[in-house]
Amino acid sequence: MANAKEIRAIANSKKKNDSNDAWWLAYLTSEGRLPKSYVPEDDVLELRIATRERSSAVRRRTKIINGLKGHLAQIGEVVPSSSVRTKRAQLFLMEVAVATGGSRGRALRRCLDELEYQNVAIKEWDEVIQSIAPALPDIERIAD
Repeated sequence: MANAKEIRAIANSKKKNDSNDAWWLAYLTSEGRLPKSYVPEDDVLELRIATRERSSAVRRRTKIINGLKGHLAQIGEVVPSSSVRTKRAQLFLMEVAVATGGSRGRALRRCLDELEYQNVAIKEWDEVIQSIAPALPDIERIAD
């Protein structure tokens, strides 16, 4: 497998087609100049996928929290703690979502459902990461 970004002859070619690309690959291979691409082993690949998915779930959760705070600001409410993940904040959000009618209330309830879904997804990915990590002795845990 070759790293496409490092094959300048193909990337900079003015005649871009499969036949020309194949010729350049064969030529570079015959000269032993085809740049190699790193393909991780199974456990490393699994860890990369799991951490990427966890990171994506965290970004989605952050977006949902920002949306919740935006909805609350538009109705003159503020979360009573610095985090929406505390029990006090969760209780407050549920009370406001139930008490608010119309589309805004529906949006708040939807955000809370999505927030719970992302929290569960993050926990699941954490468990996957914890199950893979022991198989990779070079991996260090650097944060909680």
